[in-house]
Amino acid sequence: MGYFYGVFVKDLDITPLIKALPVIPIERDNMHITIAYIGDRRPSQEVDDRVGISLSSIPCFRVKLGQLMLLPSTLKPRYWL
Repeated sequence: MGYFYGVFVKDLDITPLIKALPVIPIERDNMHITIAYIGDRRPSQEVDDRVGISLSSIPCFRVKLGQLMLLPSTLKPRYWL
């Protein structure tokens, strides 16, 4: 299992697109954009606390998505973004 810091995505319906791709979709409540992939080792509580404090002052924002990536590869995708 990998650990990452990310931003949840709300109000995005790409169900028709996902049905057309050879992927296993993630649950709608887990849709996110990964900001930083940490790896397979869980970050310490101190790191989590520092990241939380750093990000707490950033207001909500909108993002325009422009490219779809199939991970870990286009030949054997497991996740979609």
